[in-house]
Amino acid sequence: MLTANGRPESIAEATTLGATEYLKKPFTPEHLLRTVASCMPRPTKRPEPEVPSPSSTLSRIKHPYLHNEEGAPLIPRLMEDCC
Repeated sequence: MLTANGRPESIAEATTLGATEYLKKPFTPEHLLRTVASCMPRPTKRPEPEVPSPSSTLSRIKHPYLHNEEGAPLIPRLMEDCC
């Protein structure tokens, strides 16, 4: 709320009605900017996306050169090294 009225009753009423800040005139541009910045939401750190491990990805690949029809690995040593 921005006003020339600095009475305590006005401040109490404005905050009751939802004002987050009460800025009385006269004010400096720096004070206005600090006040606005303090009302802005802070950025939150996003969680890192889950990246599947190579072993979980490769073990699900059913490539004809790596697995037979039943899904058993054709080259167990290669699968152990890769996965």
